[in-house]
Amino acid sequence: MRAFFFRLRGVLGTAVVWGALWASLAFPYFALLLRHLGLADLAVLAKAWGLAGAGTGATFALLVVAFERRRTLAKFSPLRAATWGILAGAGYGAATIARFLAHIGSPGTFIANSIVLGGLLGGASAALTMVLARRSTAVPAQDAHDEIAASVR
Repeated sequence: MRAFFFRLRGVLGTAVVWGALWASLAFPYFALLLRHLGLADLAVLAKAWGLAGAGTGATFALLVVAFERRRTLAKFSPLRAATWGILAGAGYGAATIARFLAHIGSPGTFIANSIVLGGLLGGASAALTMVLARRSTAVPAQDAHDEIAASVR
């Protein structure tokens, strides 16, 4: 049961970080791109992108939990993480954003672009997540953990 809550914390943590990152990048991007929009409209766009980032991050984390259980952080490459991120981003984009665009009657190119953009953002976010996780000292590698435990004894 403890492993379940540990994984759940990882999924939720990934979702929150990706959502915050995507929202914080979307706000200035749309502010520069769509200068005619007011602050309230920009906040709505940033919120939507934040939710998309959170959904993509959760999807990525679930894919990693489901298919990469036996791989340690040292053996899990940023390229492999980016592959899972692309799949998560494109899948989430296809399931949500593209469905919304199709519902409101947007052209097919907008729908395809949303899937491609979701995949690219998911891949970049996943690769960045893996690079930062490898640099982090918050979770020491098992070898370092064993060395610390041996020195305490």
